[in-house]
Amino acid sequence: LCQKILICPHSATYIRRAATMTTLPEFTLEKDRYRLYAVKSCIFAHRVRLVRLLHGLEDYIKITFATGQNSESFTFDQPEPEFGAMTLREVYNNANPSYNGRAVVPLILDRTNKKIANNDSMESSFSLAAQCANDSFNLLPEGAKDLANEISERVSFSPYNFLFYSDPSKKQDIANALWSELDKYDKLLGSQPFVMGDKLTFPDCVLWATVIRFDNVYARQFGLKGKTIKEDYPNLTKFAERMWNIPSKRGDTTLGEDATLPEMIRIYWQAGKMAPVAGNDPTSPVPKALPIF
Repeated sequence: LCQKILICPHSATYIRRAATMTTLPEFTLEKDRYRLYAVKSCIFAHRVRLVRLLHGLEDYIKITFATGQNSESFTFDQPEPEFGAMTLREVYNNANPSYNGRAVVPLILDRTNKKIANNDSMESSFSLAAQCANDSFNLLPEGAKDLANEISERVSFSPYNFLFYSDPSKKQDIANALWSELDKYDKLLGSQPFVMGDKLTFPDCVLWATVIRFDNVYARQFGLKGKTIKEDYPNLTKFAERMWNIPSKRGDTTLGEDATLPEMIRIYWQAGKMAPVAGNDPTSPVPKALPIF
Protein backbone atom coordinates (compact mmCIF):
# COMPACT_ATOMS: atom_id res chain seq x y z
CA LEU A 1 0.00 0.00 0.00
CA CYS A 2 1.19 3.49 -0.69
CA GLN A 3 1.83 5.54 2.43
CA LYS A 4 -0.81 8.05 1.48
CA ILE A 5 -3.41 5.28 1.29
CA LEU A 6 -2.74 3.77 4.69
CA ILE A 7 -3.96 6.79 6.59
CA CYS A 8 -7.32 7.05 4.82
CA PRO A 9 -10.32 6.13 7.01
CA HIS A 10 -12.08 2.88 6.15
CA SER A 11 -15.45 4.62 6.14
CA ALA A 12 -14.60 7.11 3.44
CA THR A 13 -13.62 7.15 -0.17
CA TYR A 14 -10.00 7.27 -1.25
CA ILE A 15 -8.99 10.94 -1.29
CA ARG A 16 -6.05 12.04 -3.35
CA ARG A 17 -3.65 14.32 -1.52
CA ALA A 18 -2.97 17.87 -2.63
CA ALA A 19 -1.08 17.67 -5.89
CA THR A 20 2.38 18.98 -5.10
CA MET A 21 4.42 20.79 -2.53
CA THR A 22 6.62 22.20 -5.29
CA THR A 23 5.53 22.56 -8.88
CA LEU A 24 8.08 22.91 -11.66
CA PRO A 25 6.29 22.77 -15.03
CA GLU A 26 9.47 21.52 -16.65
CA PHE A 27 12.53 19.80 -15.30
CA THR A 28 15.88 20.96 -16.63
CA LEU A 29 17.25 17.63 -17.79
CA GLU A 30 20.91 17.51 -16.88
CA LYS A 31 22.98 14.43 -16.23
CA ASP A 32 22.90 13.29 -12.60
CA ARG A 33 20.76 16.27 -11.56
CA TYR A 34 17.74 14.45 -10.07
CA ARG A 35 16.94 11.56 -7.77
CA LEU A 36 13.62 9.74 -7.84
CA TYR A 37 12.45 8.16 -4.60
CA ALA A 38 10.02 5.32 -5.23
CA VAL A 39 8.56 2.13 -3.80
CA LYS A 40 8.16 -0.95 -5.97
CA SER A 41 4.57 -1.41 -4.82
CA CYS A 42 3.37 2.14 -5.48
CA ILE A 43 1.23 2.43 -8.60
CA PHE A 44 1.71 6.21 -8.69
CA ALA A 45 5.51 6.11 -8.56
CA HIS A 46 5.42 3.35 -11.17
CA ARG A 47 4.15 5.83 -13.76
CA VAL A 48 7.26 8.00 -13.41
CA ARG A 49 9.49 4.93 -13.45
CA LEU A 50 7.99 3.86 -16.76
CA VAL A 51 8.57 7.26 -18.38
CA ARG A 52 12.14 7.22 -17.07
CA LEU A 53 12.80 3.79 -18.63
CA LEU A 54 11.06 4.42 -21.93
CA HIS A 55 12.98 7.66 -22.49
CA GLY A 56 16.32 6.37 -21.20
CA LEU A 57 16.63 8.90 -18.41
CA GLU A 58 18.59 6.70 -16.01
CA ASP A 59 21.65 8.97 -16.24
CA TYR A 60 19.54 12.06 -15.60
CA ILE A 61 17.35 10.72 -12.81
CA LYS A 62 18.95 8.36 -10.32
CA ILE A 63 16.56 6.18 -8.39
CA THR A 64 16.37 5.08 -4.76
CA PHE A 65 13.80 2.55 -3.59
CA ALA A 66 12.30 2.41 -0.14
CA THR A 67 11.91 -1.22 0.84
CA GLY A 68 9.68 -1.11 3.90
CA GLN A 69 7.56 1.18 6.02
CA ASN A 70 6.60 2.03 9.56
CA SER A 71 3.52 3.83 10.83
CA GLU A 72 4.81 7.21 9.67
CA SER A 73 6.96 6.74 6.61
CA PHE A 74 8.52 4.52 4.02
CA THR A 75 11.90 3.21 5.13
CA PHE A 76 15.22 2.38 3.48
CA ASP A 77 17.31 -0.70 4.20
CA GLN A 78 20.43 1.48 4.26
CA PRO A 79 21.08 5.23 4.41
CA GLU A 80 19.96 6.88 1.18
CA PRO A 81 22.72 8.76 -0.68
CA GLU A 82 21.59 12.40 -0.48
CA PHE A 83 21.05 12.99 3.24
CA GLY A 84 21.97 9.67 4.80
CA ALA A 85 18.31 9.32 5.77
CA MET A 86 16.77 6.03 6.82
CA THR A 87 13.17 7.12 6.18
CA LEU A 88 11.44 9.09 3.45
CA ARG A 89 10.13 11.45 6.12
CA GLU A 90 13.72 12.42 6.89
CA VAL A 91 14.28 13.17 3.19
CA TYR A 92 11.27 15.49 3.19
CA ASN A 93 12.39 17.13 6.42
CA ASN A 94 15.88 17.78 5.05
CA ALA A 95 14.66 19.02 1.66
CA ASN A 96 11.91 21.22 3.08
CA PRO A 97 11.86 21.58 6.89
CA SER A 98 8.58 23.53 6.80
CA TYR A 99 6.70 20.75 4.99
CA ASN A 100 4.25 18.93 7.28
CA GLY A 101 2.30 16.92 4.72
CA ARG A 102 2.53 13.21 4.08
CA ALA A 103 5.83 11.71 3.01
CA VAL A 104 4.68 10.25 -0.29
CA VAL A 105 6.21 8.82 -3.43
CA PRO A 106 7.04 9.57 -6.16
CA LEU A 107 9.40 12.21 -4.91
CA ILE A 108 11.88 13.86 -7.28
CA LEU A 109 14.73 15.69 -5.60
CA ASP A 110 16.88 18.27 -7.37
CA ARG A 111 20.36 17.21 -6.30
CA THR A 112 21.92 20.59 -7.18
CA ASN A 113 20.12 22.40 -4.37
CA LYS A 114 18.77 19.44 -2.34
CA LYS A 115 15.23 20.73 -2.82
CA ILE A 116 12.13 18.92 -3.99
CA ALA A 117 11.35 19.38 -7.66
CA ASN A 118 8.02 17.57 -7.69
CA ASN A 119 6.05 14.93 -5.81
CA ASP A 120 3.04 14.40 -8.08
CA SER A 121 3.05 11.38 -10.38
CA MET A 122 1.07 12.89 -13.23
CA GLU A 123 2.82 16.27 -13.26
CA SER A 124 6.23 14.62 -13.14
CA SER A 125 5.36 12.14 -15.88
CA PHE A 126 3.81 14.78 -18.13
CA SER A 127 6.79 17.10 -17.75
CA LEU A 128 9.40 14.44 -18.47
CA ALA A 129 7.48 12.91 -21.37
CA ALA A 130 6.85 16.31 -22.97
CA GLN A 131 10.50 17.31 -22.81
CA CYS A 132 11.65 14.02 -24.32
CA ALA A 133 9.05 13.82 -27.10
CA ASN A 134 10.26 13.72 -30.68
CA ASP A 135 8.93 12.73 -34.09
CA SER A 136 9.78 9.05 -33.61
CA PHE A 137 8.56 8.59 -30.04
CA ASN A 138 5.99 10.68 -28.20
CA LEU A 139 4.18 9.42 -25.11
CA LEU A 140 1.93 12.48 -25.11
CA PRO A 141 0.22 12.95 -28.48
CA GLU A 142 -2.89 15.09 -28.60
CA GLY A 143 -5.50 13.81 -26.16
CA ALA A 144 -3.07 11.64 -24.17
CA LYS A 145 -3.09 13.76 -21.02
CA ASP A 146 -6.88 13.78 -20.78
CA LEU A 147 -7.09 10.04 -21.42
CA ALA A 148 -4.37 9.29 -18.88
CA ASN A 149 -6.24 11.32 -16.26
CA GLU A 150 -9.48 9.53 -17.14
CA ILE A 151 -7.90 6.09 -16.74
CA SER A 152 -6.30 7.19 -13.49
CA GLU A 153 -9.60 8.38 -12.01
CA ARG A 154 -11.89 5.62 -13.33
CA VAL A 155 -9.55 2.62 -13.21
CA SER A 156 -6.45 3.22 -11.09
CA PHE A 157 -8.21 4.72 -8.06
CA SER A 158 -11.13 2.29 -8.07
CA PRO A 159 -9.44 -0.56 -6.14
CA TYR A 160 -8.46 1.88 -3.39
CA ASN A 161 -11.95 3.37 -3.24
CA PHE A 162 -13.23 -0.20 -2.97
CA LEU A 163 -10.81 -1.00 -0.17
CA PHE A 164 -11.65 1.95 2.05
CA TYR A 165 -15.42 1.85 1.81
CA SER A 166 -17.07 -0.25 4.51
CA ASP A 167 -20.59 -0.23 3.03
CA PRO A 168 -21.03 -3.50 1.01
CA SER A 169 -23.46 -1.91 -1.42
CA LYS A 170 -21.05 0.95 -2.13
CA LYS A 171 -18.23 -1.54 -2.60
CA GLN A 172 -20.34 -3.38 -5.16
CA ASP A 173 -21.14 -0.15 -6.99
CA ILE A 174 -17.44 0.63 -7.24
CA ALA A 175 -16.65 -2.90 -8.45
CA ASN A 176 -19.40 -2.77 -11.08
CA ALA A 177 -18.17 0.58 -12.39
CA LEU A 178 -14.64 -0.79 -12.56
CA TRP A 179 -15.76 -3.91 -14.44
CA SER A 180 -17.49 -1.63 -16.93
CA GLU A 181 -14.29 0.35 -17.51
CA LEU A 182 -12.23 -2.80 -17.89
CA ASP A 183 -14.82 -4.21 -20.30
CA LYS A 184 -14.40 -1.07 -22.40
CA TYR A 185 -10.63 -1.30 -22.58
CA ASP A 186 -10.67 -5.04 -23.15
CA LYS A 187 -12.93 -4.51 -26.17
CA LEU A 188 -10.78 -1.63 -27.42
CA LEU A 189 -7.58 -3.65 -27.14
CA GLY A 190 -9.15 -6.44 -29.14
CA SER A 191 -8.80 -4.30 -32.26
CA GLN A 192 -5.56 -2.41 -31.60
CA PRO A 193 -2.36 -3.06 -29.65
CA PHE A 194 -2.42 0.07 -27.50
CA VAL A 195 -5.02 2.33 -25.96
CA MET A 196 -4.62 5.12 -28.50
CA GLY A 197 -3.94 2.94 -31.52
CA ASP A 198 -0.76 1.42 -32.92
CA LYS A 199 1.72 3.35 -30.80
CA LEU A 200 2.60 3.20 -27.13
CA THR A 201 1.54 6.31 -25.21
CA PHE A 202 1.44 7.38 -21.58
CA PRO A 203 -2.18 6.24 -21.06
CA ASP A 204 -0.90 2.69 -21.69
CA CYS A 205 1.54 3.14 -18.81
CA VAL A 206 -1.26 4.25 -16.47
CA LEU A 207 -3.51 1.35 -17.46
CA TRP A 208 -0.75 -1.26 -17.37
CA ALA A 209 0.35 -0.28 -13.87
CA THR A 210 -3.16 -1.21 -12.68
CA VAL A 211 -3.52 -4.34 -14.80
CA ILE A 212 -0.33 -6.00 -13.53
CA ARG A 213 -1.34 -5.39 -9.90
CA PHE A 214 -4.90 -6.52 -10.29
CA ASP A 215 -4.93 -10.29 -9.76
CA ASN A 216 -2.10 -10.43 -7.22
CA VAL A 217 -2.99 -7.38 -5.13
CA TYR A 218 -6.45 -5.98 -5.75
CA ALA A 219 -8.29 -9.29 -6.10
CA ARG A 220 -6.24 -11.33 -3.63
CA GLN A 221 -5.37 -8.75 -0.99
CA PHE A 222 -8.00 -6.03 -1.32
CA GLY A 223 -10.87 -8.48 -1.63
CA LEU A 224 -11.97 -7.15 -5.03
CA LYS A 225 -13.55 -10.42 -6.10
CA GLY A 226 -15.71 -11.37 -9.03
CA LYS A 227 -13.34 -11.03 -11.95
CA THR A 228 -9.64 -11.29 -12.67
CA ILE A 229 -7.64 -9.97 -15.58
CA LYS A 230 -6.22 -13.34 -16.59
CA GLU A 231 -9.53 -15.23 -16.50
CA ASP A 232 -12.02 -12.59 -17.65
CA TYR A 233 -10.20 -10.10 -19.84
CA PRO A 234 -8.31 -11.84 -22.66
CA ASN A 235 -7.30 -8.70 -24.50
CA LEU A 236 -6.11 -6.95 -21.36
CA THR A 237 -4.10 -10.08 -20.61
CA LYS A 238 -2.45 -9.87 -24.03
CA PHE A 239 -1.87 -6.17 -23.44
CA ALA A 240 -0.23 -6.97 -20.10
CA GLU A 241 2.18 -9.34 -21.83
CA ARG A 242 2.82 -6.93 -24.71
CA MET A 243 3.75 -4.14 -22.31
CA TRP A 244 5.74 -6.51 -20.09
CA ASN A 245 8.08 -7.35 -22.97
CA ILE A 246 8.73 -3.79 -24.13
CA PRO A 247 12.44 -3.02 -23.64
CA SER A 248 13.73 0.08 -21.93
CA LYS A 249 15.33 2.61 -24.27
CA ARG A 250 18.76 1.51 -23.06
CA GLY A 251 17.85 -2.11 -23.77
CA ASP A 252 19.14 -3.49 -20.47
CA THR A 253 15.75 -4.48 -19.06
CA THR A 254 12.07 -4.71 -19.96
CA LEU A 255 9.12 -2.98 -18.35
CA GLY A 256 8.09 -6.29 -16.82
CA GLU A 257 11.50 -7.15 -15.45
CA ASP A 258 11.78 -3.71 -13.89
CA ALA A 259 8.37 -4.09 -12.23
CA THR A 260 9.78 -6.92 -10.04
CA LEU A 261 6.41 -8.46 -9.24
CA PRO A 262 7.52 -10.54 -6.20
CA GLU A 263 8.95 -7.44 -4.49
CA MET A 264 5.78 -5.52 -5.30
CA ILE A 265 3.65 -8.24 -3.68
CA ARG A 266 5.95 -8.44 -0.64
CA ILE A 267 5.62 -4.73 0.13
CA TYR A 268 1.84 -4.76 -0.26
CA TRP A 269 1.64 -7.82 1.99
CA GLN A 270 3.79 -6.27 4.69
CA ALA A 271 1.69 -3.11 4.56
CA GLY A 272 -1.34 -5.33 5.09
CA LYS A 273 0.20 -6.52 8.35
CA MET A 274 0.11 -2.93 9.58
CA ALA A 275 -3.39 -2.24 8.27
CA PRO A 276 -4.98 -5.61 7.44
CA VAL A 277 -7.21 -5.68 4.41
CA ALA A 278 -9.82 -8.13 3.18
CA GLY A 279 -8.49 -11.60 2.52
CA ASN A 280 -5.05 -10.93 3.99
CA ASP A 281 -4.01 -13.08 6.93
CA PRO A 282 -1.24 -10.96 8.46
CA THR A 283 0.36 -14.03 10.05
CA SER A 284 0.77 -15.90 6.78
CA PRO A 285 3.90 -15.80 4.60
CA VAL A 286 4.11 -13.59 1.54
CA PRO A 287 2.24 -15.41 -1.24
CA LYS A 288 3.88 -16.42 -4.50
CA ALA A 289 3.05 -14.34 -7.54
CA LEU A 290 0.13 -15.49 -9.63
CA PRO A 291 0.83 -15.56 -13.40
CA ILE A 292 -0.24 -12.39 -15.15
CA PHE A 293 -0.47 -13.88 -18.62
